[in-house]
Amino acid sequence: MLIYILGYFIRNDYQQISTIVYGYSIISIICCFPIRESPVWLLSKNMYDESLNNLKYFRGVKKNDNTDYDEIKNELDELKRAVPHRTSKREFKETIGRPEMYKPLLIMIGFFGFQQFSGIFVVIVYAVQFSIEAGVSIDPLLCAILIGLTRIVTTFLVGIILDKWGRRPPAMISASGMAISMFLLAASTWFPEVIGKIPYITVISIVTYIFTSTLGLMTLPFSMISEVFPPSARGQCAGITICCGYLMSFVAIKLYPGMVSSIGDENVFAFYGLVSLLAIVYVYIYLPETKRKTLKQIEDHFKN
Repeated sequence: MLIYILGYFIRNDYQQISTIVYGYSIISIICCFPIRESPVWLLSKNMYDESLNNLKYFRGVKKNDNTDYDEIKNELDELKRAVPHRTSKREFKETIGRPEMYKPLLIMIGFFGFQQFSGIFVVIVYAVQFSIEAGVSIDPLLCAILIGLTRIVTTFLVGIILDKWGRRPPAMISASGMAISMFLLAASTWFPEVIGKIPYITVISIVTYIFTSTLGLMTLPFSMISEVFPPSARGQCAGITICCGYLMSFVAIKLYPGMVSSIGDENVFAFYGLVSLLAIVYVYIYLPETKRKTLKQIEDHFKN
């Protein structure tokens, strides 16, 4: 949203905006230096003392306090027992053929595919251009700010919704709202004398699309990575999945301008709506429910 606001006030000068963003990046790098390493990662490297010190830090123990806290040691012992055996490259190649490995891997790659080709990141990246092509009746740069604001507000609701409803219902509701929004955008061009005359229909459709996508399809693929893969190979599987996700994101974002020029913006909107409809079917058939299930239960689900 900060970038959208900069674009609103600094128009036609992307060099100046890039310079400001460069400053954000420098601040981000500086902020990384004081961050402590994860106690679990340190335990996986057999660095027990460093892990204990960092766990004390995260539990609010002062630096000069040398007291041995039994509850912290007990917590560290529990973490130590829970630290999985790290799968080597050779072991990973041997175990990738097991259903508890390849099934969640393929399901999550497919989930990322629907996330990308339903147009979520296209709308975010091309916010202003997308708003112009959708024919919004307000300043497109202001519409971009509304997109950013909607994402922020919705993100506060995501945790509550996922905790209450699980994973599958929000995903299907999210895809349904996205499909309706995109078909409304397409219909406003197909039927300008009927749908197109509804006040602010394009702005409402875009904001609703962002709202519903943030509730599920935008956030769930990333959050479920930590839930569906076996702990021993979660790093490798997550890396492959995210790599495929970003490759598909690259393709979707690069294809958008060419799709608009070749088939027209209204048909592009309809395409994104169709993909969102197919995502509902995909989630219903393939996506497992992970709410309040242990890693063992999820692993057994894929084994069977």
